[in-house]
Amino acid sequence: MAEIFEVRRHSLRGEGKSLSPEGIALAHKAADTLLGNYQAVYTSPKPRAVETTEALGFDTYTQVPELGTFPKAIDDHDKHVQALIQRTQCTRLAAYWAIPATHRTLEQFGTALFDKFCELAAALHPGKNALAISHGGSIEAAILAAMPEWDLADIGPELRECEAACFVFDHQLFRRIEFIRL
Repeated sequence: MAEIFEVRRHSLRGEGKSLSPEGIALAHKAADTLLGNYQAVYTSPKPRAVETTEALGFDTYTQVPELGTFPKAIDDHDKHVQALIQRTQCTRLAAYWAIPATHRTLEQFGTALFDKFCELAAALHPGKNALAISHGGSIEAAILAAMPEWDLADIGPELRECEAACFVFDHQLFRRIEFIRL
């Protein structure tokens, strides 16, 4: 019997760090696509993730700092990332993976995040699931750590707001990733 660690990207942000009205509406709509059968619900401490968790219908959850955004060291390379985006029209995430210094940082971050997913999934009872709300880019980094033979193209389009990567475990052994697209 499988246990699933479902990781969703937070919903649409408004001007500040909070969700926009459209983001709240999207999270309400995305609630229909939740797997359910949750033993635990986790969220990044960022306001947009907490608000997404609540808009999905959860009032009891645990904030997990590791579910937060990229390490600050990534910001040191923003000039190079912007130049690559302008030159090639690639996405920000693709630029991060193309630049060796940011690639290494994201690999380390993704490995640590996937390790955290495994730790949290290990606490699940057989056949139970967990839900976590995190951030775009962070989830993809964890996916690539879990599936080292993959690259960004294997994921398909980057996860959009409220979409999920489901890390499937069987008796605490990671098996595969499935996606929930909206």
